[in-house]
This record gives sequence, C-alpha cells and structure tokens, in this order.
Amino acid sequence: LSRKTSFGVTVNVYATSHAISRRVLNIAIASFELLNSIMEIPLSLNKVDFVILSNYDGGMGNWGHVLLSEDLAISEDEAHLSYVIARELVYQWIGDKSTIDSWQWICLQRIKLTTILEFRVKALHQTAEIQKLDGARSFRGITLSSYCC
Repeated sequence: LSRKTSFGVTVNVYATSHAISRRVLNIAIASFELLNSIMEIPLSLNKVDFVILSNYDGGMGNWGHVLLSEDLAISEDEAHLSYVIARELVYQWIGDKSTIDSWQWICLQRIKLTTILEFRVKALHQTAEIQKLDGARSFRGITLSSYCC
C-alpha cells in the first residue's frame, strides 16, 4: 500500500497482508502529519518505505526505510505500535541528522527524541497514560548512564 502525506512524502508499506499494511500506513501517515506540524525543518526525503517482517523484533530504521516486526504490527497494543513507528520517523527526520561532538552527550539526543515521541503518542491516543515503553521487552534503548548528566 502507498499514500502521500500532505507535504508530498510517499509512504509505502510492504507486508504479508493488506490489513497489516493499512494499519501501519494509517499510523505512519498520522505520525508524519503531526511531526510535520511541530518540526521546524522539512523532511529531506521524498519517500519512506516500511517493511513488515516476521521473525523480527521491534523496529529499526535506516535512511529512507523502516523495518517493523509483524508481531508488533498485529498486536493489540496500539500505543506501543504508534510509539515505535513515530520513533523511527523522528529518526528519519532529525535523529540521523543530529550531530554530537562527543558520544557522552547521546543521552541529550535521546531525551529530545523521547520528548517528541511522547507528545506524538499522547496526541494520537488522547491519553496521558502511556506505557512504560523503556521497560517493554521489544524496546531497546541506548544507555550510557556513566557519561550522562
């Protein structure tokens, strides 16, 4: 399935079922539209591809594409799925472009991205009660606490 955002980015979703593709595409488009409304820089991509994989855990993105777990895409946990999709889209937008002078400051980049993501998931689900995502089995964050503030 494929659809364009209001600002011209094509979002493609490749999955084993139409229902999975539609669900991921709807969340991705909603995430893109919300992120576009709060970002001060334009997305420098003209398309982003989502590939839904069985035997894969969580989500991972590289420039222009996002890999997602099929189990996550079909789970009933809409907030967590939204969080993972939004996280990967934020990385497409600013995460891969952000530079840091020293890896000891990676915690600040993570805080910035996490704040944007929490705003996005709360806005989508109209709730302040978001899961403890950092404790979720499928969420694997970077922790360098001995170097962070």
